Amino acid sequence: MSRMLKPTIISIAMATVMAGAAISPALGLIAAHFDDAAPVLIKLVLTIPSLLIIYFNKCMLYRVWSRNYLSVDKR
Repeated sequence: MSRMLKPTIISIAMATVMAGAAISPALGLIAAHFDDAAPVLIKLVLTIPSLLIIYFNKCMLYRVWSRNYLSVDKR
């Protein structure tokens, strides 16, 4: 197993958490700028990065499995 596998998995897991932490302080400014938008829609801005990360994770997982990159070397 690669030496970089564990740090890679941890950094991917932190990406969903850090995306929300980066956007949440700006929610007040976003709400002030889009004053005609519903508050629920503004709060949904927090979920968009997480949903995109999940979507692209599934796409990349399919791509990796379809090319058989995860096969074990039998040396």
